[in-house]
Amino acid sequence: GKALVGSGAADVIKVAAGTVHGNGGNDEITATGKGVVISGDAGNDIIDLGTNLNATVQYNNGHGNDTVKNFTVGDTFQLGNATTTITSVTNDNGNLLVKIGGGTVTLENAASVFSSGKFTYKVLGSNGPEDGTPIDITASSGDLAESADLLFDDNFVTNDTISDLVNTSIDTYSVGNLNATRPTNGIAEQNELVFAFADEQNNK
Repeated sequence: GKALVGSGAADVIKVAAGTVHGNGGNDEITATGKGVVISGDAGNDIIDLGTNLNATVQYNNGHGNDTVKNFTVGDTFQLGNATTTITSVTNDNGNLLVKIGGGTVTLENAASVFSSGKFTYKVLGSNGPEDGTPIDITASSGDLAESADLLFDDNFVTNDTISDLVNTSIDTYSVGNLNATRPTNGIAEQNELVFAFADEQNNK
């Protein structure tokens, strides 16, 4: 059927079926029926997928910084075309921050949906939605600091020490009686370093 299209201003829309496009403005769009497809379009939108509605949230380059509520198992994240690509997915205290071009989508409390540590999504192609290449979910620096606090006494390995190790130019370093290989770059390697230390500590 024909898609519902917003006014281009800041709309408040409830959709029970089909597809809705916010069409600009900072919209609030809520799914009330099963299987709806919601694209906020331009603007910083708030999208509520409801409860157990198997909804789809769609995002293209230039769609702003959106917030998605109630993204659960059965819901789908979809890129609107093959030229839109995800640059990173970060777990920020249980919320997933998906960076796409110059914009972001925050999936509130959705980290547990992707228990494998891989972010799975669809890409809308000429033959309909197709599986995109899964993306590793990395931890935010805040999560890493919390992990370090939980894993180590401050006199053993501190958060500052971990940060220094990631940014150092040497290939191998010792902390206490533990050794680790220098990460190549980025948060993912910092997270691996934290848990590498944990594994060594737990095996003693």
